[in-house]
Amino acid sequence: VTLPLLTGETTSVDSSRSAPANSSLLSGVRVLVVDDEADARMTLGAILEQFGAEPTVVGSAPDAFDQISRDCPDVLLSDVAMPGEDGYTLIRRIRATVDASGLPAAALSAYVGGDSQAHALDAGFQAYLAKPVDPTLLATTLATLVHRPE
Repeated sequence: VTLPLLTGETTSVDSSRSAPANSSLLSGVRVLVVDDEADARMTLGAILEQFGAEPTVVGSAPDAFDQISRDCPDVLLSDVAMPGEDGYTLIRRIRATVDASGLPAAALSAYVGGDSQAHALDAGFQAYLAKPVDPTLLATTLATLVHRPE
């Protein structure tokens, strides 16, 4: 869609909005993103890349568990509401696995009311983020989980 400008009007682009304030905040951090929604996976992957992360995106909890078994990431970002095996079950399986029991993990959910956060933390996540997630909050939360200074 193209919108014409009014004659005599000029536009400017705020460069501070086009790039993250600290684009190296997650430099080299391998993030496993789990979300059953393709658009969400693509968006989260793109956001993480802007902060220097190396995201791997998968669409289900079983795919995530398989990925972790092959190559454990530095941090996990998982949607909690997925069909079949949900994020809560995934994190419990991960915590029961000796090799991945210490994997830092953040839950991602569109459900922000009630005891959703407490449920996620009880299941084994260390952080809880609400959708839609603010890109800077996402990056700083993951950086904190992998013990990187902001």
